[in-house]
Amino acid sequence: LIPDNTIYARIQGQQIVFINYNTMDTLTTHQKSFCAKTKVYVTNLIKNSALISATSEKERNRFFNKLEEKITTSINRLP
Repeated sequence: LIPDNTIYARIQGQQIVFINYNTMDTLTTHQKSFCAKTKVYVTNLIKNSALISATSEKERNRFFNKLEEKITTSINRLP
């Protein structure tokens, strides 16, 4: 699991990258070299990822159990 909300888009022939930071803020750039590097990063991430709908039930359960455990741990830390 990679907690990354980076968005790469190509709109009307122009590249753009959106990066979330500080929870509610977004950085937006059209800078060509940064967009190109981000496109390579996102493409490789997708290529090396497994579709959760295409994995076995055991793998899906393991994934969601781990997420549920993280949520429970976070909730238990609250005052």
